[in-house]
Amino acid sequence: MELELDVANYRERRAATLGRLAESTAREVVATGKPIYLDPMPSFERKQIHAVLAKNRYVTTYSAGKEPHRAVVIEPA
Repeated sequence: MELELDVANYRERRAATLGRLAESTAREVVATGKPIYLDPMPSFERKQIHAVLAKNRYVTTYSAGKEPHRAVVIEPA
């Protein structure tokens, strides 16, 4: 049996925060033309960043590093 806690809508708020981070970082990457390495984060958070930017034709994303220090890299397409 698996139990999932979501105190004060943390997961929803965190997903929104990650979405904003992804979009603002993508805008910065497009403006500067340089890749940006985000801080290391757990795999489920990295997946959210990748999903938000999957259809953005101006940037590409990938994960770099070794667990537990893997981070998302956002670079110009």
